[in-house]
Amino acid sequence: MEEELSNDEYQKIVRRLGTKCAQTIENIAIENKGNPEGYFNKVNSMWGEVFQYNAENQIVHLNTHAKEYPCPNVSMDLTPKSYCDCSLGWQKHMFEIVFGKPVEVRYIETILRGGKTCKFEIKIKS
Repeated sequence: MEEELSNDEYQKIVRRLGTKCAQTIENIAIENKGNPEGYFNKVNSMWGEVFQYNAENQIVHLNTHAKEYPCPNVSMDLTPKSYCDCSLGWQKHMFEIVFGKPVEVRYIETILRGGKTCKFEIKIKS
């Protein structure tokens, strides 16, 4: 599929897939809307993810605990690295619910791209 679409089209589709996946468990974000610390604690207790939140700068850093890629749709040997955009859609959806504002998400490191964990930076827009 990646070869048949422009980069922008492919990113939109894969990010949308991440959003759809996040919608299956978005109740975690909904229950913690306006309560980022509650969301961080819940997700940490479920998956071991670690959050650093700078409220003044409106930036969240997220580090996953995973040593293997956590998504059941991914095969480390077969899945293209660009599939990491799915996680961008997932994180964007969840954090926009929690903060009630648009966010910008980027990955710093991902397992699929050879990293030890997946690390994200989330910027909350005003």
